Amino acid sequence: DPFALRRANLIDAPWRTMLKVHTSSVSSDVIYWRAGTYTPAGIPRTSIGSPWERAEFGSTKSAQWLAYPGERAVINFGYVAGADPGAMLRFQASPTYPVYLDGLEAYNFRNIGFQIISGASDHTILRRLTMHQMVQGVDGENPSAVMWTSSYSDSTDYCAVQDSEFYSLNGGGALKFYSQNRIVVENNIFRDSSYGFDLKAHV
Repeated sequence: DPFALRRANLIDAPWRTMLKVHTSSVSSDVIYWRAGTYTPAGIPRTSIGSPWERAEFGSTKSAQWLAYPGERAVINFGYVAGADPGAMLRFQASPTYPVYLDGLEAYNFRNIGFQIISGASDHTILRRLTMHQMVQGVDGENPSAVMWTSSYSDSTDYCAVQDSEFYSLNGGGALKFYSQNRIVVENNIFRDSSYGFDLKAHV
C-alpha cells in the first residue's frame, strides 16, 4: 500500500513548516498539525499588494488540516504593520477531497483569513476553529475570517461550520458566503466584530 508507506515515512520524519505542506502535500493527504505556531512564510504569493494577497493551496494540495488531538496548533497569517501584509490562505479543493479544517486556531490576518473557491469545494467542513485578530478589514473587499468566493454559474453544495469561535475581527466579520447551497451554521460564537455571518449572492 503506497499510501500506508507514505504515512509511515511522515511519522518518522514529519514536515516542520506550512511551506513544506505546500510543496510536498497531495490532495489525498490529511495533515495533522502538532502543537506550535505556523506561518505562510516562503510560500509564493499572488495578488501582491492587494487586500487579497494570498498563498494558494490548489486542487492538487491538501485541504484537510486537523489539529493533533489534545494539542494547540496555531496559524499566524503573518501581518506585520508597515512591513508585511501577511497572506490569506486560499483553498480550491477537489471533489474527492474537500476542505476540512478542524481544531485550529488562526489569527493576525489583514482582511481575509481563509478563502474557499466556490464551484470547486463541495462538502466543506469547518469545525472547532478559533479565529481572531483581523487587523485591517478593507471595506468592499469582503473582510472576513472565512470567505467563499463567487461562482454564479457553478455554486458549491453543502457546507457546515460548527462549534467555532470568531472574535476581534476589526472592520469585518466571521463568515462571508457567496454561491453556496445547503449551509449549516450552528453552535458558533461570534463577538467583538462587525457581523457574525453574511449571506451575499447566490446563497
